[in-house]
Amino acid sequence: MDEILTLMTNLPDAADVSTPRVGGIAASEVTAHIPEAIRPNDRFSRFTNWWDAATYLGLAFFAAITLLNVTDGARAGITLAATAGIAVTYRLIGAAAVAADNCTRGYKRALAYLVILFALTTLIAATAPWGMMLLFVAYTHCWMLCDTVSDRPLRDGIVLVITLAALTTVATWSRFDWEFDALMRLLPDVGITMLFSIGIGLWVVKTTIDAEQNANIVDQLRDAQEQLALQQHAAGVTAERERLAREIHDTLAQGFMSVVTLSQVADDALVDGDIAGARKRLAVMQTTARENLAEARSLVAAFAPVPLQDASLPDALRRLAERWADETGITITVGIDELPALPASFDVVLLRAAQEALSNVRRHADANAVSIALRYRRDDTPSITLVVADDGRGISSPGSEGYGLAGMRERVAAVGGTVNVQPAAGNRGTSVTITLPTKYSPAWRELRNNS
Repeated sequence: MDEILTLMTNLPDAADVSTPRVGGIAASEVTAHIPEAIRPNDRFSRFTNWWDAATYLGLAFFAAITLLNVTDGARAGITLAATAGIAVTYRLIGAAAVAADNCTRGYKRALAYLVILFALTTLIAATAPWGMMLLFVAYTHCWMLCDTVSDRPLRDGIVLVITLAALTTVATWSRFDWEFDALMRLLPDVGITMLFSIGIGLWVVKTTIDAEQNANIVDQLRDAQEQLALQQHAAGVTAERERLAREIHDTLAQGFMSVVTLSQVADDALVDGDIAGARKRLAVMQTTARENLAEARSLVAAFAPVPLQDASLPDALRRLAERWADETGITITVGIDELPALPASFDVVLLRAAQEALSNVRRHADANAVSIALRYRRDDTPSITLVVADDGRGISSPGSEGYGLAGMRERVAAVGGTVNVQPAAGNRGTSVTITLPTKYSPAWRELRNNS
């Protein structure tokens, strides 16, 4: 049996070849449940494509207005050349700066583009009467690139807009020969445009900052979900290995022990010439081996324990007691109260606990008599109690438990019950008491909800 348990402990992680899952969802699919709208990947690329198109469209519109309102060929040529210069500069370095992260290359491109943009926009304001219209493009580019050239985009965006407004105002004023009245007429229009740009820019930058923070939170959430998936997968593999180890210990290992013991008794009977006794032991060995084979098949197929597949818990306990008495020759008595309908998990736990308790009696107790009692307590705290008691040598070292009792406690605790191992009545032998509360047990409530 120890060898079997060792093999179970060293089982390969068969589930490791499959995809880790959380609640039936593969770990690789966990992040698929994050809405597409809040994922930064590809979304920003699509946005910059639209931004580039809007920039070229705005410059083309301004160039068309210039062509439709030519009054001075030289000034119109300068305006068109400057507009084309902005378009070419944006194509060469501006677009790359918009798409770049806050790295050194992105910073240099953004700074170079803004310097050229300011110079050409100021030139256009000095040559074209409608040059101020270009500010709607220039202002937006200031806000778009302010977080690339600075780690304080709100403050520096305002500085960029005010600087550009001042340059273009001075350039436009120059076309009026520096008349004070002309400046007074310009300032309200420039001021309104500048304030509107600042308001919109602050809102856009604040929204962008929030979006980046949300994107970081999403990335952290994705990492946490993937880690949780892996941890739950590992926990599931460990729990399944422990469950299989308990099942093998409570069924196959005990059955093999019975076969070994019976074969030794049969061998002794043959040596003594007791053919009838040997045949009887061999018959019990065959029955035990068939039951072990059935248990193995049920484990592979994840069925209920074989004794419970075609019988109730009381019938399964009586059959267990009869077979155990045949194998050991020890007298055993069974007392079972009338029981209510029990959850399937209760049946399995009580049957496995009885098997383990009888296995311990066989190996350690040297008993002459054993009793099994299954009682149903009807009061304010109703419960099911299984007591397996023997008149053997008793507990040799209280507090020391093997794998079997530890597994029994885990099974019972899983359905909200308790295990108590103590000397039997009269301080002779050992009594194992399993108590499963029915009123507050999750398994019991589930049974009641489904009935």
